[in-house]
Amino acid sequence: MPLVGRLLAFGVALLLPVLAFNGVLLWQFASSERDRLENEVRDTARYAADALDRKLEGLVLTLRALSLSSHLQAGDLEAFRTQAEELGHLKTFTVVLRDGFGRLLLDTRLPRGTPPVPGSLTETDLRALQIGEPVVSGLLLESSGRSAEFTIVSPVAAGAAARPMLLSLNVPVELALEALRPQELPSGWTSSFVDGAGRIVARSNRNEEFVGHLATNDLRRSATGEAGTWVGTTATGEPVVAAYQRSQLSGWRAAVGVPTAVLREPLRHSLWIFAGLAATALLASALLAHSMGRSIPIAIGRLAYAARRLAHGDLVQAQPSGIREVDTVAEAIAAASLALREGAAERDRVEEALREETHALETLNRIGTVLSAELNLDRLLQAVTDAATELSGARFGAFFYNAPDPRGGYLTHYIISGVPRNAFAHFPIPRATELFGPTLRGEGIVRIADVTLDARYGRNAPFRGMPEGYLPVRSYMAIPVIARSGEVIGGLFFGHPKPAVFLERHERLVAGVAAQAAIAIDNARLFEEARRAREGLEQRVAERTRELKDANARLRREVSAREAMQAQLAQAQKMEALGQLAGGIAHDFNNVLQAIAGALRLIARRPEDPGRVRHLAGMASEATERGASITRRLLAFARRGELRAEPVNVAATLGNLREVLAHTLGAGVEVRAVVAGELPPVMADRGQLEAVLVNLATNARDAMPDGGTLTLSAALEEVSDGQAHGAGLTPGAYLRLVVEDTGSGMDAKTLEHATEPFFTTKPLGRGTGLGLSMAKGFAEQSGGGIGIESESGRGTRVSLWFPCFPAEADQGSGSERAAGVPIPITASGAPETPAAPGGSDRRVLVVDDEPMVRATLAAELSARGWHVIEAAGPVAALMRLEASDRLDLLVTDLAMPGMNGLALLHEARQRRPGLPAVLLTGYLEDDTAPALCKAAAGGPFALLRKPVSSDDLAVQAERLIERCA
Repeated sequence: MPLVGRLLAFGVALLLPVLAFNGVLLWQFASSERDRLENEVRDTARYAADALDRKLEGLVLTLRALSLSSHLQAGDLEAFRTQAEELGHLKTFTVVLRDGFGRLLLDTRLPRGTPPVPGSLTETDLRALQIGEPVVSGLLLESSGRSAEFTIVSPVAAGAAARPMLLSLNVPVELALEALRPQELPSGWTSSFVDGAGRIVARSNRNEEFVGHLATNDLRRSATGEAGTWVGTTATGEPVVAAYQRSQLSGWRAAVGVPTAVLREPLRHSLWIFAGLAATALLASALLAHSMGRSIPIAIGRLAYAARRLAHGDLVQAQPSGIREVDTVAEAIAAASLALREGAAERDRVEEALREETHALETLNRIGTVLSAELNLDRLLQAVTDAATELSGARFGAFFYNAPDPRGGYLTHYIISGVPRNAFAHFPIPRATELFGPTLRGEGIVRIADVTLDARYGRNAPFRGMPEGYLPVRSYMAIPVIARSGEVIGGLFFGHPKPAVFLERHERLVAGVAAQAAIAIDNARLFEEARRAREGLEQRVAERTRELKDANARLRREVSAREAMQAQLAQAQKMEALGQLAGGIAHDFNNVLQAIAGALRLIARRPEDPGRVRHLAGMASEATERGASITRRLLAFARRGELRAEPVNVAATLGNLREVLAHTLGAGVEVRAVVAGELPPVMADRGQLEAVLVNLATNARDAMPDGGTLTLSAALEEVSDGQAHGAGLTPGAYLRLVVEDTGSGMDAKTLEHATEPFFTTKPLGRGTGLGLSMAKGFAEQSGGGIGIESESGRGTRVSLWFPCFPAEADQGSGSERAAGVPIPITASGAPETPAAPGGSDRRVLVVDDEPMVRATLAAELSARGWHVIEAAGPVAALMRLEASDRLDLLVTDLAMPGMNGLALLHEARQRRPGLPAVLLTGYLEDDTAPALCKAAAGGPFALLRKPVSSDDLAVQAERLIERCA
């Protein structure tokens, strides 16, 4: 965006809040004007009702005066008529007298001598007789409709008449119209009187046209209470906002209506003003932006050139541009070019200042924390000070008191109420001046109406009054706080910027508070002494506890360091053994691959010979089982972690190791395995046991550089009570594993240090000196021991003792149990099980990200008559699952990218609860145990180790499906 556009946008952005604010102000003004008009409408209606009541009140008084006429009481109707005509002539009304039954006795409108005329009682007459007070009727129209009036009827007790007579004033409606005329209504406003029947009695405009007509439905429906407002239309159909007020004497409603257009006129006028102001401001902003936009780019270009020179380290001279901000930046760039040459020293100086400031702030914070933690007395007195300040009516108050100093003597403290504490922070503590002295000496209460007029106010040198910046004070009151012993502890001081605020009542109230403060301080001092004694004892206990904790922490760190060192040593030994095994493992795998590749090539050459193909396929399958056996032993050996004791079949372990070591120790070493009969299992970590045996075998090989015999043997040994065993074994049954070689052996000195960590007789780089040390630690940690027998030139014999495990106990899969997985796990190479029956209509979903493995599994299951659905990954599997009407089994790989097999099984069971599943894996990690347990709890489930035969897979699948059924 060009600069002109940005300036224009900036100007608009600056104007928008102002315009918005002005718009709000105009809207508020219009709203307040509308409210004012509505209030004026209500006031006008109330004024009209009051004016009508004043008119009617005069007529009622006239009626009462007539009812008390002596002529009427004497029954002289002619004299009474003369009196009534005189009054009626003066006030333009006529007088009517009727008896209690409505018979006309006198009517000043009729000629004299007119005989009584029978009549009836109206509702107005009945109500007047009922309440005994004058009653105003509604509008009365003549039959011609050319004149209208209303009556005021009052019961009159005259002479010996048993029933009161009815005296009435017939008043023309022009009197009601006169009540409206004094009001000068604004243009467009309309006022009227409406009687109880809803008829218009008088109207401020077009009166003759509307008198006697019913008021609008809006008015009759809304004007039902004493007063109120409504929105409706006039009799002419014009929309109005109207208000009404009930007349207290007549019950009529005074109604005033204002056209809605009049109410909206302030808002319309305000909007026009706002629009004009906004347009003018925007136009001025655009012109100013355009004018400035032509000169600013040149100045900015000069700044850019100066900045480039600054980047090259040149000295820059500020060039005036006529724009103050740009000139300021140019001067700053010029100053920066000079400052760069002094930068290093200045930065060091600033960093040092920053360090000092940081240290000062930390010190203040620390001291503030300590002080706040020891202000128990202040917290106690804060409530007293707040209460005294409130009771005195002071703008602010302060409680200055003395407290013991732990170093000796006393310190003066203060509590503030009504203002922040820092309002007193930079002023001195009150001293024994002529103004403060009487209070601090306990000479009584000081109350001054205007302290600035007191002679003592200016004698407190050096300030001659209050210090500059002090809170303004005119009214002043100070009350000493005296302990029960007579000691003056301090004083309560109060101030107010107005004079003569504090009265004798305030003085009495605060004096009581001062007495409470004295008692509180005495009690707090006793508590403080007890607290100090308790804190001293707690401090000594805390210091001793801290010393014990530090010693315990050091001990824990040493133990943790030793355990970590042992774990590192164990892993180093295992890695050393694993490296030495690598050659033999590679040799075995090459043999396996040679057998499989050779069998497949021979099958490819002669596929037409079924018998030979079957024979060669069996050879390849056996080679596969051999490879699986090698990987199982390798995974078990390579496992890391803490020891996990489990029942271990020693005979099988020695047999497997013999096969591995026969290829790894070299052709010159003969490996033998000797097992004495049926042996119970031992409780030990399988992987660690194999690692220890491999390390011992490696040491034996190194001791036989010219070849020899390595013997691995196992035998049962019983340690009885009271028998002293060389390995320090406790009584019980043990299995003794012996690794014996025919090598060079060790002399007595070497044998003495053989089990020490890092002790080795091998050349540099050939050994770590950890083998025997780790073997010793492993045997002892497993509950057994170690023994070494050796002589120079006669070989070495290393014995390991391990506790026996009951033979009848379950000895299932070792590595899986060590991982804590209570899941049925089957490995290939198990005894062959009968194949599942063919021709099944089972529907199975096979999921594996490896195409060859997936295709092989699908082909094997399809060959057994199963309907197989393939999926290349978890996402595709879920799509197949949702598209399939029925699914009996899920077969999936455990380790897959993105979502593993356990996560896939969880999602699948969300859609198909209880779905049977088989998970295939080549390696099971320890951290999968919780997820495996959850999968087993969710439905039929099995975990098979790769490679798995089709028979094992089919049989396991049938079992799971049957369990589900």
